[in-house]
Amino acid sequence: MSECSSIAAMKCLPLLIAGVLFALPAWSLPPLAPDEIAQLHWLSQTATEARLRTQAAAAWLEDPGAEPERWREQVDIRFLSLARQAERQQPANTALVDGMLGWLVHARARPLDASMGTDPLLVQTLLQGLDTTMPEAVLRAGAVWARVEERLASLEDGDPALEISAFWAGQQALANRAAPQQRDQARALASLAAELSGLAGRERLEGLGALARSLSSASWSQGEELQALWHLMDALVIQAAVEPGSEIDAIASLLAAMTAADPMRLRRIDEQLPVVLAQIQDAAAYLGEQPPALDAAISELTDAYFRLALFVSDAAFYLNQPVREHLVAAVEDCLPNPDLVGPLPRETFDQCPERLFVLLDEGLDSEELVGGSGPYAADFLRRETELLSWQRSRYLDGHLDWQLQASCEPVAWVNPLEWSILVQALASWVPQRPVFFGDQRWQNAMGKLSEQIEDQEASRVAWLDCLTGLGGQRLDPVSRLLIRHGQVLSELALALDASYREFVAEQTRPGSDIDLDAAADQVTGYRPEGLVVRPCAGGSTCGARTVLPVSRALLGLFPNTYLLADQLAIGSLALCYDQVRWEDREMRPARPGDDQVANYFGRLSFELVGTFDDGSGEQNVFRQRLAAAESRHYLFAAASEEILEKSCPDGLAGQPVASHLPEDRLGLVPNRLTYFAATPATPDAQLLANWEQGAEWRDWFITGDRVEVLEAPRPAVLQARLQAELKALVSRRERVIASRLLSDTEDDSLSVAMASVDASRALIRRVLEIHYPRLIRHDAAARSAFSGLNALVGREQVRTFRNAARPLSTLADEGRSRLLEFQQFWQDLPLRLREQGQSSPEADHARRLLNQLRTVSAAGPADVESSPGP
Repeated sequence: MSECSSIAAMKCLPLLIAGVLFALPAWSLPPLAPDEIAQLHWLSQTATEARLRTQAAAAWLEDPGAEPERWREQVDIRFLSLARQAERQQPANTALVDGMLGWLVHARARPLDASMGTDPLLVQTLLQGLDTTMPEAVLRAGAVWARVEERLASLEDGDPALEISAFWAGQQALANRAAPQQRDQARALASLAAELSGLAGRERLEGLGALARSLSSASWSQGEELQALWHLMDALVIQAAVEPGSEIDAIASLLAAMTAADPMRLRRIDEQLPVVLAQIQDAAAYLGEQPPALDAAISELTDAYFRLALFVSDAAFYLNQPVREHLVAAVEDCLPNPDLVGPLPRETFDQCPERLFVLLDEGLDSEELVGGSGPYAADFLRRETELLSWQRSRYLDGHLDWQLQASCEPVAWVNPLEWSILVQALASWVPQRPVFFGDQRWQNAMGKLSEQIEDQEASRVAWLDCLTGLGGQRLDPVSRLLIRHGQVLSELALALDASYREFVAEQTRPGSDIDLDAAADQVTGYRPEGLVVRPCAGGSTCGARTVLPVSRALLGLFPNTYLLADQLAIGSLALCYDQVRWEDREMRPARPGDDQVANYFGRLSFELVGTFDDGSGEQNVFRQRLAAAESRHYLFAAASEEILEKSCPDGLAGQPVASHLPEDRLGLVPNRLTYFAATPATPDAQLLANWEQGAEWRDWFITGDRVEVLEAPRPAVLQARLQAELKALVSRRERVIASRLLSDTEDDSLSVAMASVDASRALIRRVLEIHYPRLIRHDAAARSAFSGLNALVGREQVRTFRNAARPLSTLADEGRSRLLEFQQFWQDLPLRLREQGQSSPEADHARRLLNQLRTVSAAGPADVESSPGP
């Protein structure tokens, strides 16, 4: 059997049942003492199953038809029944005060005088609530199994102690694998629990407080921080109800250890838990004052409860709303009067129950208290989720039904928080004259209220069942919402990708392939569009004016730094040719025997210059000289050393060249001839003939053949500037993307996609708050998925990513990863829990108080002339 903690026990129910059915035979194990069995009820690995086993055994002991010979079978049957019932109430080891909102609200509304002690009616109703939360059988586990052993002693065959040990074999094996410190803590907790069985009234309440503080300490040391805070709430609420004593010092020491620890222990579960811890610490400080500041302590504890249980910042956020004024007036008018002398008159007594019953029956289903029935759209959902979830339960259910297109009958909601507060008011009022509450009309009114809340719970379960569907199409509503959340995350991923590409396109030149998140030394394949080789402005081009095409390979002469800078428009790249001239020139006679005219030959050379202009003027990036391999006849002109010295004969073409025939030549023609200088090969013609064809000079610059490097790139300074620009662009991009993600712009696809993700996440969380409240309040995995550092992605995570300098491009992928993790957690929960949900702890607590009132008043107690003590 695998280990199953008390917090996540619902995942292990099949294994828990197997532990009952396949325990080891009795002869293979030593007998367990009752106190050893009791310890199993307080060890996290065994507590859930152990408590159900003991409750099953206690029920068997109270059954007149129990058969000792079949005890194992009969206890197992009861255990399985309890386990099925407990599935929806998981986590099993919840806090004592969860659901006691009404008690906190009433304590907050009463002026408490520390010198006079706490109001005895508050003490009484608190004890009643806590006692119904912790089953007596669990507190008295050792005594229960001692009775079982006594009952089995009547059997002729077998050893009762060994039979019981075999029953606990699987659990004991788990306990033996626990750390010694955990076993010691469990032993101490079992001892505290056992002491409670003999206590009553205020002493019992104080014992529950000591147990709660010890549970908190154990939970904290075992890494169950959420449970530790809840148990600390239990302990401090109890301390606020009794005269604070030495227990406050122990609580203060525990708080000091918690506050000194790494706050990440709490924030990973819920980023608000450090605030809750601070509020609890303030409450403890108020209770430690002399005299205790009870009002301030209760106020802090109420605020902490609202954060822990209801996920809002403070109690005033809800309790001070104008829509509650008529409810607040009813509660305040029905506060017991401590100045009253003598018995409470019947007429005065009856006024409050009548008023409270009217409100409970028909005053808690208004749109202001449970929400409306539409319209359903993302914008309206965002507005509705800004209020406390229970206050909008009807609307949220309607929106869920609309989104799933289920057409299921809606739940007839009444606000369970107000129901709890009003029932608490009733429970605090009746003890003043319980004899008056025995009238049949009050019995009938209480019966009607019980039916109302039972009907609502049945309606809620039926509604979830309807949303889950039929046959092979059954899928619980949360699973359906999680699938939808995955779809909107995929849409967000597409919108983010498009937005990032759009930003790059806006900030870079066409054809850019720059990665803004990479370093300035990244490799790029970018080639500026439309770049050609022109004559250098103001350069010496020997009359060349042609424009030459550029290959992608030739552009590789620019280092990546310059190509990246051009993409970002830090500057502009350019190529030009300069210093065009004829080299290795020679002069040859143009006519035999005529030394007055000549042909000039040479090899064309020129310099290719790469430049970068950042606005402050062109700077050379590189300069390379190429010389043609073959000599060309570039000039016919007068034979002259002066002309031969000219590297560029620009301007000579067309000039006359005088020539004289020899004197002894026959005079058939004039003795004097005139020629004109000519340029058979021009630089323009040579460049066009050999740049990308012929000799293919363009490629020579790439291969380095017959190319002399005159000036090499020096990109170091530019690289530093480029890196700074990349960093600035990334920062600007993230700000722009974050702004769009957080905005509500209807014509922005990214904003719309993020709004859909946020609305999806918000709806899932609200569905959990309303239909799975114990899970999200007490299971760290469930709570962290919506409130912790690694919560499902919504708009809050946009801010988290920005604060952590994480690129928002990964937001959707991170969201899908977190979603898969939560989907796996959800699928591991029992099917019954997923398909039927959980009832409200506040409604359950109020229902228990109402049942106690019915029991006490139906018994016809004698008239009590004064307020009873605790």
